[in-house]
Amino acid sequence: MKKALLLLLSIPVITEASAIIYRHDVAEEKYRALAQQPQFHCVGEVVNPGMSTIGSCVLIGNKWVLSAAHVFIISEARQDTIMEDGKQVTVYTPVNKRLGNAGSYQFRFQGKAYRGKAMQGLPEYLASDNYDIVLIELAEPVAGITPAVVSKSFDENGAAVTLVGFGVSGNAADPEHVAQHFTKLAGQNTIDSFAGADYKGQQTLLRFDFDHPGAKELSTMGSPTACTLEALCGGGDSGGGMFRERNGQWELVGIAHGAQYDIEKLLKSGYYGQEGSYTRVSAFQQWITENINRPAAQR
Repeated sequence: MKKALLLLLSIPVITEASAIIYRHDVAEEKYRALAQQPQFHCVGEVVNPGMSTIGSCVLIGNKWVLSAAHVFIISEARQDTIMEDGKQVTVYTPVNKRLGNAGSYQFRFQGKAYRGKAMQGLPEYLASDNYDIVLIELAEPVAGITPAVVSKSFDENGAAVTLVGFGVSGNAADPEHVAQHFTKLAGQNTIDSFAGADYKGQQTLLRFDFDHPGAKELSTMGSPTACTLEALCGGGDSGGGMFRERNGQWELVGIAHGAQYDIEKLLKSGYYGQEGSYTRVSAFQQWITENINRPAAQR
């Protein structure tokens, strides 16, 4: 059975087919209403130099934002030739991968845009695509929005979570009509497992699947019971937040990283049974704190 690992890019890799995908038996308006709750005002849009939304982000301090590193990767293309089925084919290989200039991007919260000032990622990401997280300093403080609290706990497995981001959206059972709206939506899921490379002794990904409300056999991990607003994230949601409520306080536990699609299952059952992953922010909370506290001259 063919599977493809797809990062949550701003432009869907499968034609208009990756997003905050919602249950076929629940109205989209309920997902939109959840996203508008005040504890999620900290989730914003990333806007590129061409003024297009290319991803999502989370405010974690009055001038500090977290997002996914892959949203900001730029590179040049090197022309190569390869042999395929006995024929010479021209291909273009990305070279000199690097993070873009923070000042070229805007970060929009509740309709107001803020310019980036500085950006810091982990060097290991450029070498391996692991550690998909980036910290951005804004040129001015964000007013009127409460920043997210970054989780410091490593007990996320099994937690009920809320996914929030801007992306294309649609009915899980009808992939062909998923459309690119970049509307802020939020849905629910449950963290089913840890995965990814280790960073200072902790695995760096939080994984989950999209459970069907009735067909439990489509579940691939964890409990097969679907949440009331069960959802899967995707295109445009990259860099968006995964939150859980803990002891009466909402905290940020993940940053949208990628989704793994079983192509045959997608054609047969839509998005049900597909899997998603978020970068585990608790694994990087020390790195985040150290960079925020670093003197401005060293950033």
